[in-house]
Amino acid sequence: MSELEPSDKRSAVIGLIVTSILLFVFAFGIVKMTSASFAGGEAHAETK
Repeated sequence: MSELEPSDKRSAVIGLIVTSILLFVFAFGIVKMTSASFAGGEAHAETK
């Protein structure tokens, strides 16, 4: 197996960090949107 060049390792680490941040942002956004869509239903159910 060939060894990775130092620039390859740096690129891999940067890619890992950027991908992790993007996945967190997407997951957080989905949770916030889902919570917002169900927030109105709970208030409506409590008034009945």
